[in-house]
Amino acid sequence: MGLLALALASSLSSSGFVAWRLENKALALLGDVTEQLADDSRLVFLESEATAFVRAARIAAFPGVRQAALLKPDAEVWVSSTGAGPWPPAPPANRLSRATLAHEDRDCWYFVAPVRTGANDLSPLAARGDDQLLGYVLIGWRKTPLSHLLGWLFVINGALAVALAAAIFAALHAFLRRLTGPLDHLAGVMRRMRDGETNARVNVAGPAETREIGLVFNSLLERLERNRIALERQRALLESEVRIRTQDLSAARDLALTADRHKSAFLAAMTHEMRTPLQSIIGYTQESDKQLQYLEGDADPAITDTLAEYFGIVLGSAKELLQRINQVLELAAHEAGRT
Repeated sequence: MGLLALALASSLSSSGFVAWRLENKALALLGDVTEQLADDSRLVFLESEATAFVRAARIAAFPGVRQAALLKPDAEVWVSSTGAGPWPPAPPANRLSRATLAHEDRDCWYFVAPVRTGANDLSPLAARGDDQLLGYVLIGWRKTPLSHLLGWLFVINGALAVALAAAIFAALHAFLRRLTGPLDHLAGVMRRMRDGETNARVNVAGPAETREIGLVFNSLLERLERNRIALERQRALLESEVRIRTQDLSAARDLALTADRHKSAFLAAMTHEMRTPLQSIIGYTQESDKQLQYLEGDADPAITDTLAEYFGIVLGSAKELLQRINQVLELAAHEAGRT
């Protein structure tokens, strides 16, 4: 649509310019013809009114002329062709030197040309070297022929513009199809790869730039395929190593758990074996301390005091050791799953 609008706008502008040029050329030509008809009418102004009427009728019969009139030197209408319509205001007397466009309406251009005597007059009454104003010739030229011509000009120019726009559009469409066809194919290959197809490749065709894109894209796909195969191999190798490491770790964990259970059992057994004689030591020490209290009056006080201090040290150390052994037993029972 934009291309068509541009073509029509260009057609209108060019047609307008050509119409303006044609109108100017037509006006210049009509002025020359009017001046020639006026020059041919010199003798009529020296004859009778009937002759002038015939001359006006002949001018009106000229192709493209709607009406004609012969004016007196004071610009008053002398004779007019049959069926002539109203005339425009008369031009100022003695102010025209050649044919001039005096008036214009919707249907006609009105040209007026002065008629003068000259050295080449055929009339024997005209004095040589005398240049006297005889009158005017007023001709109304129809606009219809030029309007038809300009109308056909606009139609033909518009048709040519539309045809040119259609041809340009068709050529542009074909060029774009040739340019975008490989790109559409490339987009289709990308969609197939997105859907999981790994063997899709681009057909290298079209303009040089599109072929270059296809070659680069295929090269990239081949490189990606090689990288994917290498990654698959590396993944398989890593999975194998992980399985081996997992088996090794499982075996080491089992060994550690077994050693921990043995350690717990050993600690439990050892602490039980250690607590039994320690309790005996505590019991005998307490009993010896009681017996020493019965001998306070009979024995030497220094000896009894020293023995009492020793018994206290032994008893305190034994109780502290027993507390440590009980803590170890609780820890071993917890690790072994017992309360």
